Amino acid sequence: MTASATHPASAPDAAARTARLRRRALTVAAAVLAAVAVWVVAVPLAGVTLEAPSAGGAPTAIGLVPVIVSGLMASLLGWGTLALAERFVPRGRLVWTVVAVVLLLLSMAPVPTATTTGGMVTIALLHLAVGVPLIVGLTRAPAKG
Repeated sequence: MTASATHPASAPDAAARTARLRRRALTVAAAVLAAVAVWVVAVPLAGVTLEAPSAGGAPTAIGLVPVIVSGLMASLLGWGTLALAERFVPRGRLVWTVVAVVLLLLSMAPVPTATTTGGMVTIALLHLAVGVPLIVGLTRAPAKG
């Protein structure tokens, strides 16, 4: 006997979970790719010097690999905390969205530490390129139909 024969609602539930998993994985990929696009346009094409201050004194260049890794880490952390919030917090999606917006705004704090104006703009755009798609895409309700 199949799972759908014993539990008729399990097949649609599994399909909905699969669709939600696929949609959220694509959202993570889109956020990381958006950050990559910002970096590619700003650094190699526009010639922006993208550096972060370091404890040793000399600024450290921000390359493509740190952009990808930090974008992916932030995206997966966001997805994981949303999943936990949806499971354990009343109105978890709303609570997560408010917290995510506040964290995105707080992430702009290091923007003025960039060594150039172009660097400041690029860092702000990198944060927005990851944060906005995550907030919109991860919290989007599934399509009805």
